[in-house]
Amino acid sequence: MTDRMQWLGVEGRDIVNEDRAPVLLKGYCLGGWLNTENFINGYPFVDHAYFQALCDVIGPSMAHYYYERQYEHYLTEADIELLADCGTNSVRVPFNYRLFEKDSNPGCYDGPGFEYLDRLVKWCRKHGLYVILDLHSAQGWQNPGWHCDNPADVCLLWDSRHYRDRVADLWQAIAQHYRQEPTIAGYEIVNEPVAPTGDILQQFYEEVGAAIRKADQNHIIFVEGNNYGRDFEGLAPFDDKVVFASHQYVPGAYEPQPYPDDVTNPDTIVETYRACAEYASQAGAPMWCGEFGVQGHVGSNEMRQGRLRIVDEQITNFERLGHSWSMWTYKDVGVMGLAVPRPDTEYMTRSAPVRKLKDDLEVDEWTGPGFLGGDTFRPMLQRVAALGGPALERGEICRVLGRQCRDGIARLLLRPFAEQFEGMSKGQLDQMMRSWRLENCRIHEEMVAILRKHRAVGATEKTP
Repeated sequence: MTDRMQWLGVEGRDIVNEDRAPVLLKGYCLGGWLNTENFINGYPFVDHAYFQALCDVIGPSMAHYYYERQYEHYLTEADIELLADCGTNSVRVPFNYRLFEKDSNPGCYDGPGFEYLDRLVKWCRKHGLYVILDLHSAQGWQNPGWHCDNPADVCLLWDSRHYRDRVADLWQAIAQHYRQEPTIAGYEIVNEPVAPTGDILQQFYEEVGAAIRKADQNHIIFVEGNNYGRDFEGLAPFDDKVVFASHQYVPGAYEPQPYPDDVTNPDTIVETYRACAEYASQAGAPMWCGEFGVQGHVGSNEMRQGRLRIVDEQITNFERLGHSWSMWTYKDVGVMGLAVPRPDTEYMTRSAPVRKLKDDLEVDEWTGPGFLGGDTFRPMLQRVAALGGPALERGEICRVLGRQCRDGIARLLLRPFAEQFEGMSKGQLDQMMRSWRLENCRIHEEMVAILRKHRAVGATEKTP
């Protein structure tokens, strides 16, 4: 138990504590809690569209109650205690801006976001874990992916002064709220940006960083590379407490292939990360891998064992370089989670029919067979490619039509998924959402063993 966490800062290429000793942050991402996603929480398409489908089917009041009980039960102190026991010393907390403000009333931060985060901070302080706040779904959408609650495959953030100012204003409000809280390691300005250029992204980071510094001089600012955390061209430290962040998903982590093979093996794991490591070295700043992970519940036993090796070897490589890390993701319906609700829990049984239909139709991009579309979409994509000939580039056909077909079918499944909860009382909804509580989950013990192998030094102690 910890009474007070040490403040973290930056010194050269290291994150350091108050004693100026290097600290490696080793943690898990809490995806699916304050930023829900289709493959994590089970519903089709994107978060706000699913909420609207619930409003249409069970009514706005009950839809709000559904989400409230999910937030309540999805993460409790028991989850933080488990992560501390596994040897981690930090959590990355993805959140959706809608937890703080409504599009109809920008700048009025009267949502429940602070209430949930304050409770988490109290638990993490007690158990010795740092908290990195991650704006995963930004106003105007920072990338075209489902994971930023984007239904349209467009990014409005980069060309809109309105949205950029709203992001900066929200971060200033968050920084004001947590300016004296050392349990917060820092603020990750935006997840997986896809900006037109590195220069545009750099300017955006400087604007938001300046807004944060108006309220808070104490905390680290985490900034991700462009193009989903992989491209650092045009980026440079703009503050003496900047930590760069990358994301490292290697093909063997999610493609149906054995490990090791020619595509993913110990050598390619090192080589894939080399550019990020070299950038951090040249920039003279710390590097943190904010996301990596494997689909550890999918495929044959041989494939799952190979994926465990990938995690172990990625962590080994990060730590060899002195880089902090955070794995994706802690809890889900059975794709990547360290904790997964048991199959006989009510949420899993009640939602199973449409989740199976969703899987059969291959509509979740992360768990689907790639842009070639699998059995569902491949015949159509091949026909378009054949008719288009050289005028239509095959990869672009697969990217555009694959996304549009998947999203179209996912939209059609929104109402059937919501109808699985029609007619339930508040008491029944609350009982169902208890499926997410840790006592009702299976723990991925082999992943726990890897975490304990790489156990962090206590969060308030010096790293040797």
